[in-house]
Amino acid sequence: MEGRAKDRGLISIEDYTKFIADCLNRDFTYVSMDSQTLLTQAKAEGFNGRGTVKRMLEVVGGKNADLETNLGVAATFLDLVFHETKQEHLRDRYASMVLEAFCAPRQDKAIEVIKALTAQVSLRVFSLIEHAFWWLVGRTVGTPNFRQQVEEAKKSQLIRPVAIPPALRFRATERVRLLGSCFPN
Repeated sequence: MEGRAKDRGLISIEDYTKFIADCLNRDFTYVSMDSQTLLTQAKAEGFNGRGTVKRMLEVVGGKNADLETNLGVAATFLDLVFHETKQEHLRDRYASMVLEAFCAPRQDKAIEVIKALTAQVSLRVFSLIEHAFWWLVGRTVGTPNFRQQVEEAKKSQLIRPVAIPPALRFRATERVRLLGSCFPN
């Protein structure tokens, strides 16, 4: 009922977030969250990366979570964080928290989880791909599959999303229109 009240505008996002945080702090086993709720809590905590927002992410990414749906929530949350702050260390902190929340319960499928997550995050955030794979490599130092993880991380750097942001696409289109193609026919 709370979610519907929030969607209808009967309760503010701040009050809804407080309600969700209270439910988590009382160890409710099922709590419905969305990316805006996660962002509101992160802002309320001053983007410090501790406290309730960390617990919220652990529930969203937990072993019993609906992986497909909740990866979408996490990806949208990271997009919101990346738009909200320009500080790279904060972006990396929240990316690491999301990765930890989703990969810790699925260590045997960590690469697949990372690929699924990075595929859903805004394509303008290229650094997330490298951060995610090098985060995984850092977690496997001293383990038998360390070399395999390093090779996967190297491959991830070669595979870049092909989408071009609209502003860059406009500039490239204008250059071709004015100067002609730089590719020979």
